[in-house]
Amino acid sequence: MNKPIFLGVELAELLNGVRQICREEISELLQKGITQAKHDDEFMDMDQASVFLKKAKQTLYALCSSNSIPHFSKSGQNYFKKQDLIEWIESGRKSKKKEAQPNRLLFTNKHKI
Repeated sequence: MNKPIFLGVELAELLNGVRQICREEISELLQKGITQAKHDDEFMDMDQASVFLKKAKQTLYALCSSNSIPHFSKSGQNYFKKQDLIEWIESGRKSKKKEAQPNRLLFTNKHKI
């Protein structure tokens, strides 16, 4: 039986080559994902969090003292996890104008302005 040949390479060899390339690419992507996850789990001190959030350190101290921001305290120092801060920021997301407009219409119909 004749085996199909593509550019001088048998089909089985071509498939094995494609599989190997896929394995290598997937392995590289997984490694990058693991590295990124490790960076998100690292702790930041007050200076690093201040730069990351673009907020003054005094503002962060006030947020920490009122427990308004996720943080850890040890020996009088405050520490933050990057992923916790990202989630904290995203939790304050406001609705878009198109989403908020129906609520405004209900309000104006109910309370004639």
